[in-house]
Amino acid sequence: MSFTMRRFLLTLSLLLLHVPLPAQPEPGTLEYEYEELFSNYVRQGKMEEASIVFRHLLKEAEKAGNKELQLSINSTLGVIASRRRLPDSAIFFHTQAMDLAIDLGDKEMETNITSNIAALYSNLGRKDEAFSFNAHSIAIARECEDKSYLIQALEAKGVLEIIAEQLDDALVSTKESVDWALKYPEDDPDEKARLVVRSTTALLGVLLRLDGKEAEIRDGIQLVNQYLGRLPVYSIEYLGYRDLLGQLDVTIGNYPEAAEIFEERLASKENRAGADHYYQKWLARAYAGMHRWEDAYKMMERGYFELDSLSRQDIQTQLSEFSVKYETQQKELEIAQLKKEEAERKALVAGLLAGLVLLASGLVVLLLLRKRQKAQAELSRAKEYIDGLESERSRLAKELHDGIANDLLGLEMTLRCKGPESQETAEDIAGLRENVRRISHNLIPPQLEYTDLNELLEETLQRFRLDSVRIIYDADPPEGWDDLPTETALGLYRATQELVGNALRHSGADTIRVNLARNGGQLKLSVSDNGTPAESAPGKGGIGSRTLEERMRLLGARLEYFKDGGTCALITMDL
Repeated sequence: MSFTMRRFLLTLSLLLLHVPLPAQPEPGTLEYEYEELFSNYVRQGKMEEASIVFRHLLKEAEKAGNKELQLSINSTLGVIASRRRLPDSAIFFHTQAMDLAIDLGDKEMETNITSNIAALYSNLGRKDEAFSFNAHSIAIARECEDKSYLIQALEAKGVLEIIAEQLDDALVSTKESVDWALKYPEDDPDEKARLVVRSTTALLGVLLRLDGKEAEIRDGIQLVNQYLGRLPVYSIEYLGYRDLLGQLDVTIGNYPEAAEIFEERLASKENRAGADHYYQKWLARAYAGMHRWEDAYKMMERGYFELDSLSRQDIQTQLSEFSVKYETQQKELEIAQLKKEEAERKALVAGLLAGLVLLASGLVVLLLLRKRQKAQAELSRAKEYIDGLESERSRLAKELHDGIANDLLGLEMTLRCKGPESQETAEDIAGLRENVRRISHNLIPPQLEYTDLNELLEETLQRFRLDSVRIIYDADPPEGWDDLPTETALGLYRATQELVGNALRHSGADTIRVNLARNGGQLKLSVSDNGTPAESAPGKGGIGSRTLEERMRLLGARLEYFKDGGTCALITMDL
């Protein structure tokens, strides 16, 4: 049983949308609208639509000065961003919610938010921060003597310890969570049932990773069955336990039962523990166990396709991107030179016009028009070349993704079915296939018509992140960037790629900060690091640096470098 698959199962309880709803809100109130939107979008898994409608509702709550509702909405938006794999946005909204919870003295929400932040850091591979936030969550829960939140915080601690491969500690934490759940007051049987099922599911996830725990696993299943009947079949706890049973069925060879569970979970969008690829990969394993090889192949292919969007960009991928975009950079320099020559021609023609206006005004005007038409034709041909190059990159990306990558997947599946002696070769092919898929994605140009500059930079900088380098991105304001002209947004996006790439290659920094801000009619983009400053501007004299300077000149932007405990590149332009 792979660690990745277990991780998705074991983190199912960390982002469970425990956002308190107002008690019996009156129709027509903002609280009533919040509850309706929560039911119609979040609980049905419509995360993209939910992000839009809740941002609008947040503005209404801010206008009304309703801080309690602002707290709930920010917490909800943080969970939605986590589900959409947008960690920077998730951290922003969780931080807003945390400030409001502290201001209102709402200890229960503070515990919930710190648990969500811990889960977010865990999914980003930043274990130290995850454990720190989880410890804070446990401390607050103990301070306010809230057994419900303490049970959930201890369970979350166990999941973090599993991810860190601290299995003995995880066993202690999840058992303590179960013990507290069993001590929960009997006067609220439904809440007790929910907590027992939730904590025991996490404990079972730990036991599945340990050898010789079959008897304890049976005891845990019997305990859950005592309380499961009190839970709605669509509840998070009920469905999370069903996910675990499906994984257990695959592990012990009950493939038809597992297939039924994961087919049902894929068909439903309600209260999903993980993304589609989580269920698709487990369903593929169930189909393979039933010897439904074609179905297994198709489902595994779908799972890998879904997983592509979650992949991180490493150094090798960056190098591939730099080599592919070399010709594009060359042509961009040609375009910049043509524009410069056109400007010089205009100045020359203007001087001649001033001196010869009385003698040959008609001839000068004709000459000006012809030269302008020629320059425009040259620019048009250059643009057509760029468009053709981008089109060819997209075609090549599709060929790699749909052709070679799928062929490698088929070969991998064939080798995995042949026995243990072929597994090492299959793993090598899997790694090669993942590299092919990453390269194919990097060939595709950014689709600015479907996103804005802020969202594009968020997603791109996530792929740049390395274990050894921390990249911090901030936008002020956090939204409202969709009114930038496409040429401006693309130029700033390319500039960020170049400057962050230079910092990763040359500075030796462990922290890189990217800040996008605008105030009134002025926009600023800065990329700074804490590495060793170069003697000259980073990348000075290289093709990337020259392209960046020309691009900024064409945008009417100013590019400056500062050295103070590192290097900072600052781009300033008037909108």
